[in-house]
Amino acid sequence: MSAPEPAPLARQVAATVARLVPGLTVAAAGDLVARAAPRPAALRQLDAHLATHPDALTSGASDVPRPLVVLAGRLAAAGYDHVRLPRCLTCPRTTYLTHRTPAGLVCDGCYRRARAEPCADCGNIRVVNSRTSRGPLCTQCARPPEPCAHCGRVLRLASRDATGAPLCQNCHQPPQRACSGCGIVAPTYARTPSGPVCRACYAQPARICGACGEHRT
Repeated sequence: MSAPEPAPLARQVAATVARLVPGLTVAAAGDLVARAAPRPAALRQLDAHLATHPDALTSGASDVPRPLVVLAGRLAAAGYDHVRLPRCLTCPRTTYLTHRTPAGLVCDGCYRRARAEPCADCGNIRVVNSRTSRGPLCTQCARPPEPCAHCGRVLRLASRDATGAPLCQNCHQPPQRACSGCGIVAPTYARTPSGPVCRACYAQPARICGACGEHRT
């Protein structure tokens, strides 16, 4: 039996998602599915996975195809609190599941920790920060503390000034821009879709909690 054509398959997946998510219409599901799975291969992945795992949007399981991760994120962002974002296989994180293992998706931190190696300089088994001709280096050895050119304290560096001189975190000055919230020219605390914002105007975004499922900061 041949696979359905893209348009009928998209309608089929949209109907399935609407049935699984309370309050979601088929039309709204179709729009979200089109954004999460714009290609036929991705649609087929969604269709096959939801057929065998009807709880995939509510279980938080990590062994899911990438299009379902995107779809769950869009549903959660749209306010469908019934949806659970896929969690990292080894920790509670629900964002930045950038690596796939045979058992499921893992976040970058867990992936790197699982691949820790002895540092070529200090010999400790740590997360690899960089690789050199001497071998892998941990963060401490790859970026050793230096005297700050401004205050003179030996600390981990945050940046370098226009002349290349090292600056610690205390002396580093973030670039100043007009805040998109209040309009005041101040150090940029974060970049948002509306533009740079200062610390006073920055609001921590609300997300779906991986444990309780509530949509909160």
